[in-house]
Amino acid sequence: MTDQRTNHCTFCMLMPFILGIAGLTALYWYARDSKAEYIENNLSIRSNQLLKDHQIGGAVVNVDGRDATLTGIVVSVSRSQEIEQIVATLPGIRLVDNQLRISQTKIIEVAPEPEIAPEPVPKPTPEPQVVLAPEIKPEPEVLVEAVEELLKTLDLSGITFLFGSNEITLQGKLILDDVVNVLTEHTEFDAVIEGHTDNVGDDSLNFELSQQRAQAVLNYIAAAGIQTERLTATGFGETLPIADNGSAKGRALNRRIEFAVSRK
Repeated sequence: MTDQRTNHCTFCMLMPFILGIAGLTALYWYARDSKAEYIENNLSIRSNQLLKDHQIGGAVVNVDGRDATLTGIVVSVSRSQEIEQIVATLPGIRLVDNQLRISQTKIIEVAPEPEIAPEPVPKPTPEPQVVLAPEIKPEPEVLVEAVEELLKTLDLSGITFLFGSNEITLQGKLILDDVVNVLTEHTEFDAVIEGHTDNVGDDSLNFELSQQRAQAVLNYIAAAGIQTERLTATGFGETLPIADNGSAKGRALNRRIEFAVSRK
């Protein structure tokens, strides 16, 4: 009697454990079946949408697990192979069973009827038109003062030379390039190149140096393409100062090159 009671108590204690295992097992298989069904539906929808995106009709994809079956009717073997390759590239598809049938209907192309060209309509002979020559307006005359003012804007004070010589500095050559551009644009003008010095040193040497520097400028401009017939070089030495030679600043201003232009 005591053994029967013991066995009965043991069974009562194991019953919840057995029921728990049974419940977990049932839940596992239910979740597995639900997940498999979800994967099948998802692959089926995606594969059929993929064919739709490729504008392919006549084929249907059925998915069992991860295996796809193709059914329907297509126009050619090459079309069937193309659909199979498209579905096989979809992630998640394992195998593709191609059961597509080839249509036996032949497409007969009907040649279009030849178009009859309309008879050409003779064009009326146009009346001769009188073309009036365009009125040529004279270009406005450029004043000498305007060209001289344009040259002054180039900061001619930057045309400098090495000390005691007629060799033009690099800065001076850059400014003379702008002078060349002005003279090239206004070919109706000639230019006189005037050289000036300060009062330091002998008068005759200063006059000679100013002449040499004016000639060096003429040679540079002529080498840049300006005709020598349009250019004249004149040296004035220290005779025409524009500032006081009593200061270094004044002497620097007096050592200069100026341009005087005249119409041809």
